Amino acid sequence: MVKSYGAPIHGFGMQGHMTTGSVGAASQYVTNMQAFANLGVEVAYTELDIATPSSSPNFAQQATDYATIVSACKQVSACVGITTWGFTDKYTWISNSAPLIWDTSLQKKAAYNAILNAWGTSSGSATTTTAAVTTKATTTSAAATTTASSGGSGGCTAAQWAQCGGNGYTGCTKCASPYTCKYSNDWYSQCL
Repeated sequence: MVKSYGAPIHGFGMQGHMTTGSVGAASQYVTNMQAFANLGVEVAYTELDIATPSSSPNFAQQATDYATIVSACKQVSACVGITTWGFTDKYTWISNSAPLIWDTSLQKKAAYNAILNAWGTSSGSATTTTAAVTTKATTTSAAATTTASSGGSGGCTAAQWAQCGGNGYTGCTKCASPYTCKYSNDWYSQCL
C-alpha cells in the first residue's frame, strides 16, 4: 500500500532473534521472504542471533539453525544478505545465552562453519582463531547469484551493500559497477 502511493521503499529488513531448536524448516522463511520479494522489494535479515543457554548450550543445533536461515536466504533471489546482531558471545545483549558465532574467548563456534558451508564455502576448523575473516559471502539480487571471494583487494569485487573498507578490513575494496565504496566511519565503508 505504501509503495502504491509512491513511497520509495526498496527493501525490508527482518529481525531474527531466535531460540536454538525452535527455528524450524527453511521453507517457512522462504515463504515469508518471497512474500515481501513479490511486493518488489529486497529482503535481508538485519539482526540475526540464535540463543542457546550458556549453562547447557547446544552448539550443534545452533549451527544447524544458522544454516537453515542462510539456506532460506539463498533460495530467495531478493534476499540480499544476513547480518548477525553482534559477533561474539562475550558482548551479547542476551543474558545467560550464547547466541552468536564466536564464543566468549573469541573462538569460532560450529555455527561459523555452518554458515560458510550453507553459503557454499568453508574455512576449516570451527576452533581456528584468525585476526580477520577473509572469506566473505554475499548475495546480490541484481544478478540473483551468490558470490564468494577470498578477500583482499587483488581482483575481487564487492557486491552492492557489501563492506568495502575500514580499519582492519581485509576483504574486497572494489565495488561492482555501478556502486562506489562510501565511507561510513573509520571501521566501515559500504558499496552503495
